[in-house]
Amino acid sequence: MKLLEAICTTTLRILSKSDDKGNANPTYVRDTLPGSLKKEARKTVKAARKEFGETQDETKVDNYWKQTRKRRRKSLNKERAHNN
Repeated sequence: MKLLEAICTTTLRILSKSDDKGNANPTYVRDTLPGSLKKEARKTVKAARKEFGETQDETKVDNYWKQTRKRRRKSLNKERAHNN
């Protein structure tokens, strides 16, 4: 029952946070769910993408955020080194 409820709320969140074409933002969906349901949400989003022909791969999104965090960390470290 809890899983069904989570899927319903996730679906509503996906619909409310999608762009004009109806493509969902997977990072938003993942970040709004409690930890135990994130894996299920990931599977659900992947399955929905496969079924509806969504082209954006979740790994691309993950890699984008990893790179962004890496760049941010690098610049902060440079700034800290410069201030010392």
